[in-house]
Amino acid sequence: MPPSMNVVARPPGSGESSLYPVSSFGSAYFNADDRAAELNGGSYIAIPSRVRRVVSRNVTCNIFRVCKALP
Repeated sequence: MPPSMNVVARPPGSGESSLYPVSSFGSAYFNADDRAAELNGGSYIAIPSRVRRVVSRNVTCNIFRVCKALP
């Protein structure tokens, strides 16, 4: 089976993790809210927009890197 990637993308905090819990699928995943909280000292509360921008750039770079590697 060829490699594939599924992307679930909506605005931060809009419930995508609850509606589509990729963490329970047993495969690699990236959750932007989790990463933003990690960069915000472990807190999901009042994440600054500068942290959101860093996470957004990281997500974009990783998506392009993975897509580029696909056959």
